[in-house]
Amino acid sequence: MLWGLFLLVAAEIFSTYARTPIHELYHVSENGRAGGAGRVVVFLNWPLALAAVAILPVVAAEARSRAVSLLSLAAGLQCAAVVWPGVVDQADLDVKWSNAIPASGVLLTLALTLAVLLREGVGPRRRVSGDRVRVAAIVVLALIGLPWIAADLGFLIGRWPLLGSIYYSDEWYAAFGHARAALAVHPGHHHGMAGTLLVVTAILLSRTLGDLGPRVRVFLGIYLAVLLVYGAGNIANDFWLEQIVKRGLTNWQVPSLIVPALTLPWLIVLALVALAYVFFFRRVGHARLIETRRTIWPAVLPLPVLALLVIGLVHGSTHHVTPRGSADGIVFAAAPKGTWHLFVTRRGASVQLTHGDSSDLAPAWSPDGRRIAFQSNRDGNWEVYVMNAEGGDIRRLTDDDAQDGEPTWSPHGRRIAFVHDGQLYEVQATGRGQHSLEHKGEWPSWSRDGKTLAFDTGFDRRDHGIIVTAPARNLGVAVAPDNRRPVWSPRRDLIAYECRFGSHWHICVRSPKTGLQRVLTGHDSDSFAPTWSPDGTHLAFISDRDGVDQLFVMRSNGTAVVRLTSGQAEKDTPGWRP
Repeated sequence: MLWGLFLLVAAEIFSTYARTPIHELYHVSENGRAGGAGRVVVFLNWPLALAAVAILPVVAAEARSRAVSLLSLAAGLQCAAVVWPGVVDQADLDVKWSNAIPASGVLLTLALTLAVLLREGVGPRRRVSGDRVRVAAIVVLALIGLPWIAADLGFLIGRWPLLGSIYYSDEWYAAFGHARAALAVHPGHHHGMAGTLLVVTAILLSRTLGDLGPRVRVFLGIYLAVLLVYGAGNIANDFWLEQIVKRGLTNWQVPSLIVPALTLPWLIVLALVALAYVFFFRRVGHARLIETRRTIWPAVLPLPVLALLVIGLVHGSTHHVTPRGSADGIVFAAAPKGTWHLFVTRRGASVQLTHGDSSDLAPAWSPDGRRIAFQSNRDGNWEVYVMNAEGGDIRRLTDDDAQDGEPTWSPHGRRIAFVHDGQLYEVQATGRGQHSLEHKGEWPSWSRDGKTLAFDTGFDRRDHGIIVTAPARNLGVAVAPDNRRPVWSPRRDLIAYECRFGSHWHICVRSPKTGLQRVLTGHDSDSFAPTWSPDGTHLAFISDRDGVDQLFVMRSNGTAVVRLTSGQAEKDTPGWRP
C-alpha cells in the first residue's frame, strides 16, 4: 500500500511539473518532461529516502535471507545520503548528480520489496490493535492535506466549489517586508505533503512492529517515532503558514523543521520523539488474521498512474529567455540559501552586503546614496536599521515590540517613514523623534518635494489600493484595487506600482494629476516591486517571466527589457541608487 501511494504521488508530480509554466512552480528552473522527471528524482530523495529506511527492516525480516539483509543495508546507506548538506536544498529543487545516490537507494528498496512480494505474496488482511485510531488519523491527515493533494495535481483547491470557502489557496499573499506577492498555495509538491507521507509511513509500518525481533523492533520503533514527529512538524509548519498566517490571523509562525539544527525547536522535537516511542511504538501487539480475501488496489492503481504519466509525457518544455544586461547600484533582497540578505549590482555581478542567520529586507537608498535603510530581525524582532553603502556601520533606529519595516527616506534625507504594526510612522535618521503619521498602510513613498505621501492600504481581505495624500490629513487620491507598493518618480509626475489584472501582476505607472494609467509589463507572468532610475528614464523590477524570480530593467515606457540576475534564489524589493 505504501509503495502504491508513493507511486501515485510521484506520477502526480511528474504530470504537474511537466505541464505547468515554470513561473507558477516553486524553486525549479525547468518544466516539460525533463523538468517533471527531475522533480520526481528530488522527490525520491526527500521524503521517500527517509521512508525507505523504515521499509527496509520490514522487508529484510520478511525475506529471512542474508543476501536481502546485506542489500537492505546497502540501500539504507544510500538513502541516508539525503541528510548530507546540499543533497536536497529547498531553495534549489533542480535535480543534481548527488540526488542519484538516495534515489538509487529508494529504487533498490522498491526492488527488494517487489522480490519479497513475488516470493511471499501480498498475503491476507490482518488486524492490529489500534487500527481504528490509525484509520482515523489518516483521514484527518487527508483532510488537512487537501490543498497539497490538489497542488500535487496542479490545481488550487480554493477554486473548487465549497472547499474554496474552507481552505486558503488562490488568495494573494505578501509577507511583511516583501513586495512580491504569491498565491497562498502554489501548484506542485509541498513540504507539508512530504510530512504527510512520512506520518502515514510511520502509522502503517507501526502495524508490523509486533511481528519483528526485539532488536529490529526497538530500532524501527524509534525511527518511526522520528518520522512521526518530523513529519508532523513539517505539516504544522506548512499548514499554519498557509491557512493561519496568510489569513492575517497572527504573525507568529511554527519554526521550520526541514533541516535538523541545534536549536530549541529541535530539542522539543527530540523530547516528542521519546514520548512518541514510549506511548505509541514501544508496545505493539501481534497482527491477527481477519480474512483471506486479497485487496484489489494493486490492480486498480496502474490506471490513474498511467493517465498521469501520459499527461506529463505529451507536454514539452516552455521557457522564455530575456536578453541579459547590466546596471550598477541596484540594491535588492535575495535568499540564495533560504535566508534573506541584501545585495547590490556592480559591474555585472551581485555583491552581498549583509550576512548572518537573520533576514534583511526592504532596502532603501538615502537621497545622497551613502546609506541604506532596511528592515531586519537580527535582534529577534523586525526593526528598522541603517548601514553605509558597503554594508558596514549598521545602526538600529527602532526598538520596540512592534513589527517595524518597509522604510523610505524623505527627500532631504533627515527623516524615514516606515510601517509600525500596519500603521505609518516616521523617525529621524538619527533614531529620535518617532511618531505616527496617522494613517494605516504599507510601503510609504515620499514625493520629491516632501509634501505628499503615497502608500497602499487594504480594502478588504484580498485587495489593496494606493492612497496619495499629505501626512496626518484626510485621505486624498485613491487608486482602485488591486494595486500595491507605489514609488514616486524623480520627475514628480508619475507613480509606478504593482497592478493586478486577472491572474497576473504587472508594473503600472499613473499620473496622480490626470489619473491616466499605463500598463508596462504585458507578459504572461508576474512582475513586482518597481523602482525608478535616478533620471526617471528606466525602471527596475522583479519578475518570474523567465521562470524563477529575477531582477529586470526596462525603459519607463515598458520597452527594452533586460535581465540582470540569474540563479535560483528568490529576489525582492529593489532600490536604485540616486
